[in-house]
Amino acid sequence: MLWLITALVVAAPVTYQLDASQCEMVAVTSPEGLLAAASHGHAIEARATTGEIVYDADAPETSSVKVSAPTAMFINDEPATVKRLQVKNTLDHSDREKVARTLRSPEQLDVARFPTVSFTSTSVKKLPDGRLEVAGKLSIHGASVEVSLPVTVAVKDGVLTGAGPLIIKQTAFGITPFSIGLGTVKNADAIALHLKLVGKAK
Repeated sequence: MLWLITALVVAAPVTYQLDASQCEMVAVTSPEGLLAAASHGHAIEARATTGEIVYDADAPETSSVKVSAPTAMFINDEPATVKRLQVKNTLDHSDREKVARTLRSPEQLDVARFPTVSFTSTSVKKLPDGRLEVAGKLSIHGASVEVSLPVTVAVKDGVLTGAGPLIIKQTAFGITPFSIGLGTVKNADAIALHLKLVGKAK
């Protein structure tokens, strides 16, 4: 009986509150067009991330994820992030501010109308290599798109870390990629998301 009670306790799902200071959500854009070689990419980071992960190591398919971040708090092209992710980018502070204004404009994220981006999982399944495939609704710019990504999960000392890559297209969310010079320099439609969520057990 004692063994059964212990097993039930171990199997119980645990809720982890996201730690914004440890989470990482970075969107990396790439240039394309006739003059792409002379252009640069961007690294756009979400800050003030909130949400929670409910995780059951013994029954991962019952796990869930909810996360959101305010678009007004997005930071672009931090030198340390650009270097770490090897983004081709040499913008100075003034240029970074110009990019930030464009990013927040009605033509791009339109932060006045769409103040948050969010993700809510709809299913979780275990992959043969031990990772989890997390599927759910990603909401950006007022549009919700079903996405899925492989996630590596680790739990240590009451802290859960989940990380995985995701490729999305701006046009899927009603956003036209930034373009100048009649398209000779523009951002590619595809964006690479680098995601790491860190939560502490409640």
